[in-house]
Amino acid sequence: MQEDISTTHSSVINQIIALLDQYGRINSREFAVVTSSRIYIRDKDRVPRNKDNLKVYIERNNIAEVHIGKFNYFKNQEESNSFILGYSMKELVFDIDLTDIDYDKIYDLQGSNKLVIRKCCYGKKFCSKCWIHIKANVLILEYFMSQLGIDKKDMLWVFSGSKGVHLIINSKKSMLLNDLQRKNIYNMIEMFGDPTKTIEMANKLIGFPSKIMNEHIMDIYLILEKIIQHIVNKKGLRFLNRDSSFMGVLNSICLGYPDQILEIIEKSYSEKNQWNFMKQSFNVIAYTDKPNPLILSMFRYFYPILDKNVTLCMSHLIKCPFSINTNSGCLSLPLTRDQIMDMDDRYLIKCESLKGPWNHLTQEQNVIINNSINIMNLWLKK
Repeated sequence: MQEDISTTHSSVINQIIALLDQYGRINSREFAVVTSSRIYIRDKDRVPRNKDNLKVYIERNNIAEVHIGKFNYFKNQEESNSFILGYSMKELVFDIDLTDIDYDKIYDLQGSNKLVIRKCCYGKKFCSKCWIHIKANVLILEYFMSQLGIDKKDMLWVFSGSKGVHLIINSKKSMLLNDLQRKNIYNMIEMFGDPTKTIEMANKLIGFPSKIMNEHIMDIYLILEKIIQHIVNKKGLRFLNRDSSFMGVLNSICLGYPDQILEIIEKSYSEKNQWNFMKQSFNVIAYTDKPNPLILSMFRYFYPILDKNVTLCMSHLIKCPFSINTNSGCLSLPLTRDQIMDMDDRYLIKCESLKGPWNHLTQEQNVIINNSINIMNLWLKK
């Protein structure tokens, strides 16, 4: 087993190079490297474009991160008859990060008061309480990808090694999307973040009635409702406590709690019963063209805040799976969707650089890394 552990770093580097060399075009791929001392190198003359030489370079120079960009393809004049034709390809990527929901990034609907969403952690730390936001984000992104017809086998979920997740999609259609098409996808997802504005916008669009938009809003509501049901079924999380962050969002949207809600949260009901009474009070299922405050609060609290540039810009480089996060010192691991949902400390695997041998790995950590290698292999070779 020790021999397997000591060679794990080599298998990881092979995975990074395999992603760079998709379609046998490593020379056409834009990428950069970051050393363990955080020196960023993008110069093509300094970083080898040959697979074997690149592997040696990564090991000898204590490289921690590899950042990948687009493929640039060019046809010569003979292939295109009269002119040189060029086009680019890149995976479609979404970046969700817990720091984007911290109190200094989110305001109430009036835009005046800062809302403290994560009271348990701040910055680069996370725990099971705040990871629930990542769970909701993953389920919502998965929903939109299904609406776009993207197959799950084309989706790679990657734990960033710190406090976020990347979704990387490499279907041929996704790879060929241009900046405008990526922007349209981003705008579609962002549009549903505020159901009131979504319906107002839909009413102005010819041939896109608000009924269709309402159906999508209800689909997302049902996803979030399952998340909340999971929370309130657990004891001790105090999700519906008057001082909780979720109730703070609800209070700001209502501009003060309605009397019937105050009565519910101040009585000694179980949280499960409190939630059911609250839904009845707001008459969630019966809403028509204007989402009620409870639905608005659920969206405001859980809806993804995506890194816009990561999704929109083909020129934007992203951290390659199996890079070592230079902030946390942990590996960025491809995981199954279920593993992402059940994130815990097992997946925080520290390494100084991609240079081996990694003799400090435990047997469990080695198994996790090898499973991640298998996940990425399936994604690359499908």
